[in-house]
Amino acid sequence: MLRFLASRLGTAVIVLFVLTLVVFVMSRVIPADPAVVYAGPKAPPEELARIREKLGFDQPLVLQYLGYLGGLVTGDWGNSLATKRPVLDELATRLPATPHLLFAAMLIAVVVGIVLGVAAAKRPGKALDGAIRFLAIGGVSMPAFWLGLLLQVLFVSQLKLLPATGQFSTEVEYVSPITTVTGFPLFDSLITGNWVAYSDGLAHLVLPAITLAAYPLGLVARMTRASMLEVLGQDYVFTASAYGLRDGMIRRSWPSRCSAPRAT
Repeated sequence: MLRFLASRLGTAVIVLFVLTLVVFVMSRVIPADPAVVYAGPKAPPEELARIREKLGFDQPLVLQYLGYLGGLVTGDWGNSLATKRPVLDELATRLPATPHLLFAAMLIAVVVGIVLGVAAAKRPGKALDGAIRFLAIGGVSMPAFWLGLLLQVLFVSQLKLLPATGQFSTEVEYVSPITTVTGFPLFDSLITGNWVAYSDGLAHLVLPAITLAAYPLGLVARMTRASMLEVLGQDYVFTASAYGLRDGMIRRSWPSRCSAPRAT
C-alpha cells in the first residue's frame, strides 16, 4: 500500500511539474506583451521597461520559471495583469460559482439521463429510441465549447430567452443586492428570499449547466438503457409478464428483483 501511494504521489508531482512547465511556456509563446497588458497600449516605452523590470520579465526564462514555481509553492501568485488585484483574491471571487455549476450540471445529467435511458429502453428500435441514442452520442461526442456556442446562438441571439454570459445581471447589484451569508451568491439569494437575484442567477446558470452536463448525460442515458435492456431480457421478467403483471409494476419492483431466486 505504501509503495502504491508513493508511486501515485510521484506521478502526481511529475504531472503537476509538466503542467506548470506547459502553462509557463504557453504564456511566453503568446505574442502579446504582458507589460502592455499591465500598463495599457498607450504606455510610453520607459514605463513599459520599468514594468518589465518590476515583474521580472527582463530576466532569463530559467530564472522566471524558478520564480514562478517558487510563487506557486509559497502561495505568492502575484497580481492579475488585467485587474491589478492579487490572483488569489480573483480566484476567491469566482470560486463560489463553480459548486453551483457542478451541482446543477450533475443534477441535469443524472435525472434527465435516467429518464431518457428508461424511455429508450421501453421501446427499443423505435423512433424515440433512435432519437435518444442520437442525442446521447451527440452529447458524448460534441466538444463543450462548440455546444456552448450553439446554445448561445439559439437561446441568446435567436430566441432571446437567456443571458449570454456572467453569473448575475449588472442591474441586480443595484436593484436587489445580495446579502452575503455563506459566500455563495446564488445560495445566499435563496436563503435570504431575494427572489429577483435568485431567478436572475438561475437564468444565467441554465446554458453553462446544460453545456457541462451534456457529456455525463449521454453516458448516463446509454448506461441506463443498456442496463434496463439487460434486465428486460432476464427469465424472471418473462415469467412475471406471463403471470399477467403489468410492465409498470414489473419496472417498479426491479430493486428487489436483484436477489430473486432462480427457478429450479
